[in-house]
Amino acid sequence: FDPAKHGDFLGAILGTGIVRGKVGDILLRGERGADVLCSPEMCEFLSEALTSVRTVKVTASEVDMSELKVPAPKVEEIQTFEAS
Repeated sequence: FDPAKHGDFLGAILGTGIVRGKVGDILLRGERGADVLCSPEMCEFLSEALTSVRTVKVTASEVDMSELKVPAPKVEEIQTFEAS
């Protein structure tokens, strides 16, 4: 099984006619799909209009913010030396 990538979800969402500025972050959940942050109005629209990602049939539904699984930010510490 090949899980869909961020671009796959974004492409499917934009394919419904929504402009990019109307949706927020897309949080991938591996084989479990993705969570898309959007306004309640966009959620209602996506639940009707978003029917597939790539060739896979999907269903979109509203979930409470407390149910989101937000990944921890990836932090990389770097050290540089600058001339004064």
